[in-house]
Amino acid sequence: PQSLEAYRHALELVREKIKTAPNDPDLQGSLAVYLAKSGDREAAVKQLATFESLAKMTANGRFQAAVAYELAGRRDQSLSSLDAALRIGYSPRDMRNEPELVSLRADSRFLPLLDRLAGAGTGKPVQH
Repeated sequence: PQSLEAYRHALELVREKIKTAPNDPDLQGSLAVYLAKSGDREAAVKQLATFESLAKMTANGRFQAAVAYELAGRRDQSLSSLDAALRIGYSPRDMRNEPELVSLRADSRFLPLLDRLAGAGTGKPVQH
């Protein structure tokens, strides 16, 4: 299929970029997502182990890991990564709009996660 070919091309590109920036959490997270989207869950999980070993994290890298965990069938780890992404500044709105997280958003743990972080200390109700 055409989409599979697109993921293979994306994998090649991100692997080339990683050669020059091996500790970049955004690139490492993207690699995990592309592996999962291409159907290679095992390689995605191995890549996520590499990602988790990085010293530096970014909100986007954490979010990419959450998407990859979800695509690889690792819901608990996905929620944990979403929590970490929110804590370091990832947008709750972008999280709610990510198409790859449709089934995760139906999980009873998703909205309380957003509420706890997005509404923390404001005293205001959170819009969903």
